Amino acid sequence: MATRTLATRPTFTFRPRELLLLLFPAALALGSFALLTVVLHDRWPGAEDLRPAFGLVAGLVLAHLAVSARAPRADPYLLPIVGCLQALGLVMTYRLAPALAARQFNWLLLGLGAFIVMLLVLPADLRWLRRYPYFWAITGIVLLVITFVAGRAGAGAGPNASSVGIGPFSFQPPELVRILLVIFLAAFLERWRDQLRNPSYSLAWGALRIPQPQAVFGMLALWGLSMLFFIVQRDLGPALIYYGVFLVMLYVATGRARYALAGLGLFAASAFVVGRTLSYVRTRFDILLDPWSVANDQGYQIVQGLISLASGGLLGQGLGYGYANYIPAVHTDYIFNAIVEEWGLMGGLAVLGLFVLFIGRGYRVATLAREEYGQLLALGLTTVIALQTLIIIGGNLKLLPLTGVTLSFVSYGGSSLLTSYLLLALLLKIEPRR
Repeated sequence: MATRTLATRPTFTFRPRELLLLLFPAALALGSFALLTVVLHDRWPGAEDLRPAFGLVAGLVLAHLAVSARAPRADPYLLPIVGCLQALGLVMTYRLAPALAARQFNWLLLGLGAFIVMLLVLPADLRWLRRYPYFWAITGIVLLVITFVAGRAGAGAGPNASSVGIGPFSFQPPELVRILLVIFLAAFLERWRDQLRNPSYSLAWGALRIPQPQAVFGMLALWGLSMLFFIVQRDLGPALIYYGVFLVMLYVATGRARYALAGLGLFAASAFVVGRTLSYVRTRFDILLDPWSVANDQGYQIVQGLISLASGGLLGQGLGYGYANYIPAVHTDYIFNAIVEEWGLMGGLAVLGLFVLFIGRGYRVATLAREEYGQLLALGLTTVIALQTLIIIGGNLKLLPLTGVTLSFVSYGGSSLLTSYLLLALLLKIEPRR
């Protein structure tokens, strides 16, 4: 007679490699804030000057303890990589936007707190998420509808009105929708994988076979959602992320390149039609191709961003000695250019290297996950960071139109910071194979 066995709860496991690697973000944060105090205030740093660095270090140590207790077999490199990116982002926020720095520090503490709570509360087995795929999809759609109806940009509603105000605070629901989308897609593709690989629905008297209508409808709905966000919000960035994540997960789940190529063709054709129809889209591409002709007007931000990049040289102007503040919204849209100006080409390559390491380790989590849902979930979560990094840095380098996307863990933005830590918590909770 078979006997039932109780699932064992994760036990605290000492993770020396992760703890040792956390010395790098600790040194980066403490050293950078000390240097910034000397440069900007011409005095030795005191306890108050180093408070953000100490707060970050304490938060990372607590996060490490939470990982050791609830996800002892998680990847040991992801948290230190995020710590280095976070240390650099926090010091650059204090450098570029001191009036907003305290708010960003509070969002950092909230993000680390949410990360710790998720690790402690969520069960070790995340397969329960796939039981309610349409709940996550409907929740994401409701959040987008709220954004369309009550969104605001800055002082009021308008183009790129992606923030929803709650009293004195504001939150950007599209940031959270990215995670909900991945949770839904992982369950959707796991369910319909075989049907998508080997279609069984016949058309034209059996001459053409396509997947069942439910699977086709799901794919077309995501295309429509992406285009709707692009048209209504006038923001290409989130639309690219939503649809790009879907195509990557679809290709990996099915192994059929024709789906990805068809999806790319559909999106490209739609973007072409929208670009020819809507004047603000054409204007954005015209500015991208020739910002110098409108350098004192619509192209001012792009031109100043390029000047900032060119000013960095190999080793940079030095922390606190650059002039990146001439770039409008530098702390959100162009923080990578500010890093290159003050930390040089080497600093910019270091940031890119950290993101490459994060993406590589994230995909490794996907390959080592013990079941298919975890593989698709890790793939999607990592692809969100990969596409977000590609889109914003491509915009900073004038390779793509600039969009309302932040550089994860680095740019100023409370909503992005909070959801990035939620994403990291889910990634670390995915159980690897024994």
